[in-house]
Amino acid sequence: MVRESVGAGSTAPYWRTQVSARGQVSRLFEVLNTTFGPIQILDQFRNSRRYVLSFQTSVGAEPIHIVDIVHFDSRSHIDQFVVTARSQAGTQALAAAIAAHLAAIEQASP
Repeated sequence: MVRESVGAGSTAPYWRTQVSARGQVSRLFEVLNTTFGPIQILDQFRNSRRYVLSFQTSVGAEPIHIVDIVHFDSRSHIDQFVVTARSQAGTQALAAAIAAHLAAIEQASP
């Protein structure tokens, strides 16, 4: 479950938008679901407060390796979601794919 406000965003130069409302996070995941190619899970780890997922996929023709770090609050609701991605070409393809939907993500209702 995602709590009302989730800290999810980027410090990358191509995306500085903080996605925090539940509706924004849901819309972002909808966009990612249609953006990624087949996903190959490489590794995962979970304890009571964190879940880490490492996977490979593609955005268009560009391969990308992503590591998601999800932090849970004391009620097991997601309160922080951090994403790292590489290669540069894959990351740029992902940024371009999300950019087309960024206004809709930002305007999504809570």
